[in-house]
Amino acid sequence: MKNKFLKFIQFSVYKICIILISLFWVFSVNAGNSKFSFKPDSLNLHPKRFRNVLICEGIAYVGSLSILNEFWYKEYPRSSFHLFNDNAEWLQWGFSIGDFAANTLGAALAVGQELAWNEQRIMLKWTYHSTKYSKYRPNLLGKDLTQTWLKDYNGQTCWLSVNLASFLKQNSNFPKWLNISAGYGAEGMIGAFKNPTIYNGAIMPDFVRYRKFYLSPDIDFTKIKTKSKFLKKVLISLNFIKFPSPALEF
Repeated sequence: MKNKFLKFIQFSVYKICIILISLFWVFSVNAGNSKFSFKPDSLNLHPKRFRNVLICEGIAYVGSLSILNEFWYKEYPRSSFHLFNDNAEWLQWGFSIGDFAANTLGAALAVGQELAWNEQRIMLKWTYHSTKYSKYRPNLLGKDLTQTWLKDYNGQTCWLSVNLASFLKQNSNFPKWLNISAGYGAEGMIGAFKNPTIYNGAIMPDFVRYRKFYLSPDIDFTKIKTKSKFLKKVLISLNFIKFPSPALEF
């Protein structure tokens, strides 16, 4: 009973931490203008705004590292900083040369659009859904939802969401909030490079590892009109999540 109670307390604390970090992130990314742009005003230092951003980012950074340590790293031995080529792991990227290149392309996508159009017409988004695979390797893929959303790559999908109305004439009747998105994910993975046949003395199912590609409608939350400044900031901050909708899988 004591262990169950402690587990419940731990789960509750983690949920509160995640919510608080999310709220700090919402207000820190919106501490300046509601849209990222290279306006002359951005070259001027606003001490109060700068302090608020530093405080929010600092709390979010420390909280994120604490949660990552609790969910991911604490049960593994530590070592000095080093690079590791994990391009083949999980049929996705990790922190490697390939990962560094992907991060660079992601930053270039955002900056390039601001320079070309002064707005973000193509957004990188993310979704997660629970899978059956974590129960076979809970230490690796997560024991419950508080861990699996971060550790189970089988349930993660990355999306490239395009706002079609931005490429049409301004007097077009096409819905400005409607996007079309292309997604990428992978499934069948209970190991990084390959699936183990036996784990803890139990024979593992022979899962086929494969990539998945999607095409699906999406919503650009920044195009939803509202008079509430707070709601507008929340919508902008939620725009990294793809809106759940039917999809074609290839």
